[in-house]
Amino acid sequence: MKLKRIWFVVLLLLTLLLVMSACDNTDDDDEDMADDDISDDDTIDDDTVDDDTTDDDTADDDTADDDTIDDDTADDDTVDPTSWVWSLYEGEGPSKRVMGRMVYDTADETVIYFGGGSGFPNNETWLWNGAQWTQAQPVNSPSGRMGSAMAYDHSRDRTVLFGGASLIPYGHQDDTWEYDGATWTKINTPTTPPERSEAGMAYDPDREVIVMFGGCNGDACAYDLGDTWEYDGTDWTPVVTVDAPFARNGATMFFDSVRRTVVLFAGAGYGKWPNDMWEYDGENWASFAPDPVPPGRCVAAADCDDTHGFCLLFGGYSGMDYLGDTWLWDGAAWTELGPFAGTISDRSQSVMAFHEQAGHFVLHGGFWDSGFFPLFYDETWIFGVPK
Repeated sequence: MKLKRIWFVVLLLLTLLLVMSACDNTDDDDEDMADDDISDDDTIDDDTVDDDTTDDDTADDDTADDDTIDDDTADDDTVDPTSWVWSLYEGEGPSKRVMGRMVYDTADETVIYFGGGSGFPNNETWLWNGAQWTQAQPVNSPSGRMGSAMAYDHSRDRTVLFGGASLIPYGHQDDTWEYDGATWTKINTPTTPPERSEAGMAYDPDREVIVMFGGCNGDACAYDLGDTWEYDGTDWTPVVTVDAPFARNGATMFFDSVRRTVVLFAGAGYGKWPNDMWEYDGENWASFAPDPVPPGRCVAAADCDDTHGFCLLFGGYSGMDYLGDTWLWDGAAWTELGPFAGTISDRSQSVMAFHEQAGHFVLHGGFWDSGFFPLFYDETWIFGVPK
């Protein structure tokens, strides 16, 4: 029993070393440490990932019937998110975790939530239908991991996942997976980006490619990356640009349906927590500077309502503090919303997606640490029309 306890502690510490320091990396060494030539030979064998699925936290479909959240705003062309509020979902759902990934599947009208953990990474797949959580039971799944990059490919109706930090196999991963609404399939591409966690990822519907930028690898995410990659459903292609954001991890990245570009905000790298903004048009990155702009941060929660042309940003870590602010981006300017006193608390490493049919944002999990008492959250919060 004593040996089992020691082994448990060792595994937990190994996972935390891999990713929990991703945004707290204060290494000011030369940026050459983020060389893109890091080995990508650690391909995961499919046989290692089938046994990680956990059934214990499955949410009974019948338990959330009374917690249905109305989708009053889904078809309303007069949406005003500046009047929206945060509300706590009281039904059952995923357990405490950070650094999972969440996207909205437009074909199935379902939010897909994969992975994360609060020590041990899990490989659970959860579905939010706009009213309640249900744990999916795919035949195959990636290994349990935290800090993957994930985006939904609208043209192929596939959720695409890359990399992340795993315990078994141990380390940052360089594998590509796709979820078709029923199961996960590992995609063996001719070209593979270097292993990484906490990369930014977004789908560009105009060019029908997924764009990935940056991330980190090494113990405690010691090496920040500054490379740009595109995935077309068949292969990954490295993109060399004239200009680009400096190497970083934990950046917020989304497709801006107003600007028609992939937008990157903030992140952390080499001891810096900038609040810069960049946009990528498929050929080059260009910086731009709206005023005002939210404070710099990493591992914030964010997603967009593409129909109405706005994005929501919540929380994150500033290098000094855990944040609980809510910001709205309309393609031209940021607006701080709230305050929302007595509702959602400060946190980082939570995840969020916009449920188009229900007309609200759903946020889960997160982490806060006073320096003495770290907290992992299992809460689900809804940002939408007041009820």
